[in-house]
Amino acid sequence: MSLGLLELLQHAVRMEDDGRAYYLDVAGKTSNGLAKTTFSVLAEEEAKHRRYFESYYEAMEKAQGWPDLCEMKAESVDAAKRAENVYTKAAAAHALSPDDVNLTVAYNHAMDLEVKTIAFYQDMVAAAEDAQVGEFLQFVIGQEREHLDILTHTLDMLDNPEAWYFDREGWIVEG
Repeated sequence: MSLGLLELLQHAVRMEDDGRAYYLDVAGKTSNGLAKTTFSVLAEEEAKHRRYFESYYEAMEKAQGWPDLCEMKAESVDAAKRAENVYTKAAAAHALSPDDVNLTVAYNHAMDLEVKTIAFYQDMVAAAEDAQVGEFLQFVIGQEREHLDILTHTLDMLDNPEAWYFDREGWIVEG
């Protein structure tokens, strides 16, 4: 990569802002409870990531060095619990209204954003010379992968709720 670390951090902030804006836009346009909750939660997560990158940028700009994850109070999110909250809050309200946004398109675009973000951060890890930089980026990559997982599972639920519940509850059919 030809960009310096500060430029990479600026780009990461913009990517998190773009993701958050997209998630808020979809959440605001849909009447589907599951999608609204999913995209609202992901918007909160992207705002948190932005704050992390912004803090690191400020520290690097002031030549204070790369802060430790603990200093940044980086929160490790339990994806399973977070996803469960998404599903629980929206379980009763997942029917689409006729004027709703095309959620399949919205979800596919969101998943594409997450995949591109993960790839960008993986490139940053490869270019990182400092172990703390790599550790932080791996932390964020893990969270972005959790976002992708939440999107995949909620889209599956929206597309085929019966099969989703069947798989989720681990039903066994004996014949």
